[in-house]
Amino acid sequence: MLYLGQLIDEGIHMKNKIKKIIFIVLACIIAIAVSVSIGLYIGNQNFRTWADKYVLRKNIEEDTLPKIDIEESKNYSVYAYSNRVVTLADNVLTIYNSSAKEVSKINMQVTTPKFASCGDYLLVADENQSDMYLIYNESLQWNKNVDGSISEIAVNKNGAVGVVVTGTIYKSVIIMYDVNGEESFKTYLSSTTATDIAISEDAQYLSLV
Repeated sequence: MLYLGQLIDEGIHMKNKIKKIIFIVLACIIAIAVSVSIGLYIGNQNFRTWADKYVLRKNIEEDTLPKIDIEESKNYSVYAYSNRVVTLADNVLTIYNSSAKEVSKINMQVTTPKFASCGDYLLVADENQSDMYLIYNESLQWNKNVDGSISEIAVNKNGAVGVVVTGTIYKSVIIMYDVNGEESFKTYLSSTTATDIAISEDAQYLSLV
């Protein structure tokens, strides 16, 4: 036998239970929507552009972008790797972060720079000369002076370096260095000139054409 008070209490309890269920369902829906939106923003360029323009109201104009000031009188070479930008002039490599803030300067003897990069590694060589430099993040890892003239270079994400050297008694000399600058491989081409090289991610293979 139910009394009026019991019916009222059960009704209130049922309403609270329903409200709790609705709240949990809404929270789950919002969490899923936020997760999906974040995933799309990170992984989809078109969605990110739309969100930046119409949702986040980002206004990317020339005046709002980070800037690097350079002297017009100097002959600069510019290159980007990872989230950094480098400039090279007067034998000084200057490294900037993504906010255009100078973070490092490295002296190097390079007249005609040739760049190669992978991940946080940057390889700089003096084309048709003999000097090359491996940079990791913003620091000099090692530098080498080879016998001959550097024509092609490559670096993988683990810091293994490949270089094609010409100007010797051979058409091409192919050399590979490990991340510490130790020579790990060398081969000589007596009748063929290598025009490009690549290194596998595990540095177990080097291909050339």
